[in-house]
Amino acid sequence: MPPAKPKHRLIRDWIKPFPEGIYTTDGKIIFCQPCGKKIQCSIKSHLTQHNEPDKQSENFERFQKTATRQQFLAFSQTENVDPFSKDLCNALVGANIPFYKVNNPSFNDFLSKYCNRSVPVESTLRKNYLKVCYEETMERIKQDIGESFVWVSVDETTDTLGRFVANLLVGSNWP
Repeated sequence: MPPAKPKHRLIRDWIKPFPEGIYTTDGKIIFCQPCGKKIQCSIKSHLTQHNEPDKQSENFERFQKTATRQQFLAFSQTENVDPFSKDLCNALVGANIPFYKVNNPSFNDFLSKYCNRSVPVESTLRKNYLKVCYEETMERIKQDIGESFVWVSVDETTDTLGRFVANLLVGSNWP
């Protein structure tokens, strides 16, 4: 029996049949350039499954039209978030627009058309980007306050369903 190929060679063999530049790899992770997503592949069928959906063909067509190519970087889940998705998450939260609105076909088509990007679904925004936006906002508040004294105001109320809601205001005493 011949010796087993190392995983990085297997992965490179898996992406060879596809047009050059569609899938890139660092030997451990496969990155789909049209989707902008990393694909965890332990077996070849994961790559095959990723390549089948209708959205993949839309992303592939859009990818071929644009001249810019995204650089492949291996990243963990906590670093190198997609700036478009992060900004979209910030905009939705700042405008008080619920995340489920991105699944609306009209809104989704509008964003896809004018941004030339596939729009992440609501669960992706909630799972991957909301925490990042929250942490950046908290860090910005901490920097604004700095070492000065602060005042805190807490107001408790109930919403229309009778649930308790607490509002917290924090401010700096010194300019």
